[in-house]
Order: sequence, then structure tokens, then C-alpha cells
Amino acid sequence: MRREKVYTVQFIGGPFDGHVQAVRIRPCDLAKLVALPVSREIFQTLSGDRPAPETLVTSEALYQLESTRNSPCYRFLKAIAPVATQTGS
Repeated sequence: MRREKVYTVQFIGGPFDGHVQAVRIRPCDLAKLVALPVSREIFQTLSGDRPAPETLVTSEALYQLESTRNSPCYRFLKAIAPVATQTGS
């Protein structure tokens, strides 16, 4: 059985500063820009302990991919107000 390679991506700055996330995506295939919801429970969600944040999303953190010799990292760009979603008709 072939095992998938696991890579790590570090977040620099902003609310996720210092967080290291394991990914099964090759560094060259990572998104150049990511928006992550910020809530009190988001780290439990990222670690797999919780399926989705149950508390209110307070903002979205925008991160841009930077390639380094050692490993890729996402650098904080800015925080924005969460995108409102409409429910119902």
C-alpha cells in the first residue's frame, strides 16, 4: 500500500501566527491566496476535533503563499469582515 506524502505549511502573522498545518497537497499545488474564517473554535476544527465552528465567525484572515527553500508558508495580509450569507428565500 502506497502512503501519501505529508507536507507542512506554517502561518506567519495574524490570528494563525505560528500555526503549522499538515497537508497532503504538494507545495507547488497550494492555493496562492487563502481566506480562513476566524472564530473561537477554529483551531479545534483545523485539528479535526470539531467538524465546523459552532461560534460566530468574527472575521476572515487573508494569507498569501510564500515559497521558501525549506518549506512553504502563508503570510498574513489582512483581516476582513466575514461574508454574510443569506438563508431562506
